[in-house]
Amino acid sequence: MRSLLPILLTTLLGCDDSTTTVDARCELQVEPLNETWQRGDSNTVLATPLTDQVDTLVMLNNTNLMVSDIDTSSCTECNTCKTNAGCTECGFCTTCTQECADCQHELQVDFPLDFPVSEEYWLTVHNSLGSSYPVLITVLEE
Repeated sequence: MRSLLPILLTTLLGCDDSTTTVDARCELQVEPLNETWQRGDSNTVLATPLTDQVDTLVMLNNTNLMVSDIDTSSCTECNTCKTNAGCTECGFCTTCTQECADCQHELQVDFPLDFPVSEEYWLTVHNSLGSSYPVLITVLEE
């Protein structure tokens, strides 16, 4: 008589038809308005797409910088159009080219006076949508 164990194990541990959803991650586009920074200054960085101040992390050489403001107010029409067209926050939306032409996401970061000295300074931005590649920043020494 054959054992029913293999059949029982196959039934109990078999595959199911469920699917797993994977959220797409954005590559944030970052462009400092000024690539030369002075300690103690507040600096504007264009970064797209931005979410809100609560989940945005700006780092210089792996040290957190304080985000003092995020402004996406020029993007209201663009965001509405993308939502209505079913476009993602990350990608280019051909349907909304006109509405998104003037859209700029800006963030203000404070560069502390006591920031550690380094030969190179690399800026990265992270949020719930994704991360940027490092961007080289020149820091003026006092």
